Amino acid sequence: MNNIGHIQVVLGWYDEAILSFAESARIYKKTGSPIEQSRQLGNVGSVYRDQKNYKEALVSYQQAIAVLENEDHPVDLADQYGNLAYIQTLTGKSDDAILSYRKAKILYIENKEKNKADMVRKNIDTILSLSREAR
Repeated sequence: MNNIGHIQVVLGWYDEAILSFAESARIYKKTGSPIEQSRQLGNVGSVYRDQKNYKEALVSYQQAIAVLENEDHPVDLADQYGNLAYIQTLTGKSDDAILSYRKAKILYIENKEKNKADMVRKNIDTILSLSREAR
């Protein structure tokens, strides 16, 4: 279902992709694969993001984070915090976005993901810079 979802996204069949990723998440949950479940929830969020349905994207990313918080996969958790922060930025929730990006950055640093940590740092700097300009 996961691969089908990715093909559906490429074809622009977003509603079908959401269903495929959501079904994959249900299957992974049922089979006791929380990491894969969280990735599929993240995929759902990304499709909603592409549709500019930010409310549902937030819900999906928060669900993915909730699954990962009890697992030992900090880089996956950091990726989902980054996804969440991006949506928070798009919806004008800069303070929340900075907090989410900082969580991601800490996890990336702790796990020696320098490139990802640098990217998140740049995102934080951009938000801070834009908020200073707005004052």
